[in-house]
Amino acid sequence: MRRLSLLIVYVAGLCLLSLPADHLQAGGVAKVTKPTRKPYGIEKRILWTSKIKGTPDPPSLYHTVIAFPKLRFNEPLAMCIVPGTDRLAVAERGGKIYTFVNNPKTSTKELLVDVGRTVYGLAIHPQFLQNGFVYVSSVLDLKNPAPNGSRVSRFTAKRPGSPHADAKSEKVLLEWPSGGHNGGCLRFGPDGYLYLATGDGSGIADGLHTGQDISDLLGSILRIDVDRRTGDQEY
Repeated sequence: MRRLSLLIVYVAGLCLLSLPADHLQAGGVAKVTKPTRKPYGIEKRILWTSKIKGTPDPPSLYHTVIAFPKLRFNEPLAMCIVPGTDRLAVAERGGKIYTFVNNPKTSTKELLVDVGRTVYGLAIHPQFLQNGFVYVSSVLDLKNPAPNGSRVSRFTAKRPGSPHADAKSEKVLLEWPSGGHNGGCLRFGPDGYLYLATGDGSGIADGLHTGQDISDLLGSILRIDVDRRTGDQEY
């Protein structure tokens, strides 16, 4: 058996430390050796050993289905109910707005109105059966931003409750600058007011620095009383 020279150090009479002789410097002082570290990476790829297949989470309680398999729309952007009826309304990006019976088996849609320009939002007045009012947000020209390029308009059904309106019945309620982020979402709240979300009017990242400015209409949620007129305004 090979002998090793040992250095024994007593610490407060309670413990000791033993080191082989080849770890000692002259005079019995321990040598400190720094570990060798590689600059990066691993030498060999570690094999993936997991046996999990698929997801460990349980399957979802819900799954999506096509609600109206017999209907087709071109770039639908907005949808709402037609109050007081069994119909739904859908607005296509290109400007056409359709209504149809709320039944999965329905195969027919009827043109409510063709706005003739890009549509972003749609809302139908809660008293549609009495007044026939349809509210639409749209942009006049996507390629040419303008100070009044975004607008909310009101169209009127040919008769109260009719699923058809005349494009010539348009009344412009409100206008704001267009320019990329145009917003346009429309909803009637339970309080009867019409709510409108406007964009920041810029092409990217609130370029006009208007997102926190409440002195203009851009980058805002607006509440509009469409049932009362003020002077020559339609709200």
